[in-house]
Amino acid sequence: MSKPELSIQVNSQTGSQELDELLASLKQVAEVSLDARLEVQQLLFGGGDVLMPGLIDFRAVTATGTGNVTLQLHVTNRFRELAAALVAAHL
Repeated sequence: MSKPELSIQVNSQTGSQELDELLASLKQVAEVSLDARLEVQQLLFGGGDVLMPGLIDFRAVTATGTGNVTLQLHVTNRFRELAAALVAAHL
């Protein structure tokens, strides 16, 4: 009996580009003042050192007719909205 194979590919180009843009905007916000920097830190990490849950997702997408699974990075609407609010408040 053969073991089923699972092929996983990471496809994060689109999500990664959007994430890079959001992080660049948040970096600008963090440079405005200490308070702004603390707000950015709170958004990203809460009170800890791990990225807050619910900001980005990895979704498994199965290619039709194959056993291949692609993991795609997605920026959540929640992250977009929170980042936009900080940008609007400080820039």
